[in-house]
Amino acid sequence: NEKIKLICGNDVDARVKLFEMETDGIVPITDEMLNENIRIAIEAREKNVKHESPKKREEFVKQTCVDLVKQAESYYRAIGRIMLHSLATFHTMSSTAMSSFYQNWFFRDCSPGDEGYHKHDIAYHLQGIGANLHQLKSTIGVEYDYIDGKPEIVTEETFFTKFIKDRFIQSRRISINALKEGLTLNGSIPISENLCTMPLDVVQSLMFSNPLIRAKDVIEILNPKYCVSWEQADVKAEDVPGIREEQQKFFETTLIPFLKKKEGLASEEQSDFLNSFLSFCTGYGYLPDRAGNPEYGIDIEFELLHTYPYPKSHACPEPRSVLVLPGKLCIQKDFITNFEAAVLSYKGRFDMQ
Repeated sequence: NEKIKLICGNDVDARVKLFEMETDGIVPITDEMLNENIRIAIEAREKNVKHESPKKREEFVKQTCVDLVKQAESYYRAIGRIMLHSLATFHTMSSTAMSSFYQNWFFRDCSPGDEGYHKHDIAYHLQGIGANLHQLKSTIGVEYDYIDGKPEIVTEETFFTKFIKDRFIQSRRISINALKEGLTLNGSIPISENLCTMPLDVVQSLMFSNPLIRAKDVIEILNPKYCVSWEQADVKAEDVPGIREEQQKFFETTLIPFLKKKEGLASEEQSDFLNSFLSFCTGYGYLPDRAGNPEYGIDIEFELLHTYPYPKSHACPEPRSVLVLPGKLCIQKDFITNFEAAVLSYKGRFDMQ
């Protein structure tokens, strides 16, 4: 959702948004908005043609716009290929990576007007991308300029079968076509042919994360492993049961309540700490659907060889990640403070140490 820097030559660059963030996820911007944003950015940077004639300046702006739109298309294709790579390597994508309306289009080739895409589903999905259905319906009975044809009166029937598609798909052909080229490797991989027979909720459960992170969902994927490597540590066998009991007590009466409390403290930034916790442990700040990813989880190893007073994590091998806690120090009173500090301070790092 950040602005992307598009560059033309040595003197001209434009920073434009390629997407907008709505309630249900990211939405590609319209062709008109993309071109207008690029045009405005370029007109403020006519350094090398400022002494030319108005016609020359106009030609410069026009050609530079074309060049920068091509760069924007390259970004969209790259994003599509990242999505394809995620599918090919069984990496669940964030639920906010794409709104349900566009998931239906990209992965199932399903658009308003198609059989099986019910009107109430369309209305719900439109709401998720920031569209007000009541306001949109005010166009019924009004003449509308379709992108690929002459003006027509919008009717009750064409509102769903034609108008919605024109307004939210055809108007974004630059982004949508380039994204689809990247996702399908220019049509060589028939993704929608394989997924169109599945209901959207099934496709979402297999490919996208659960958009809401709750403490109980995080706790369900935690698998404690007590007294790891005690044989290599300076620990007597007769002491292991007592240490294990202390570790289990920490997990059940300190760590679990701590995670539950963090959810309870969240307000608009719902599950912010839980998001950070997942990022720290797995590298991804979201939860995949359990039904579609039953092996996904986090093993919590109480490592007796680990004497550093902070946790560390290993995001590989997948599908299970590993959170390593110091086997003895974790039972100390102040460890949970160190734990929280480590989780919150890791953001922006890649080593997750």
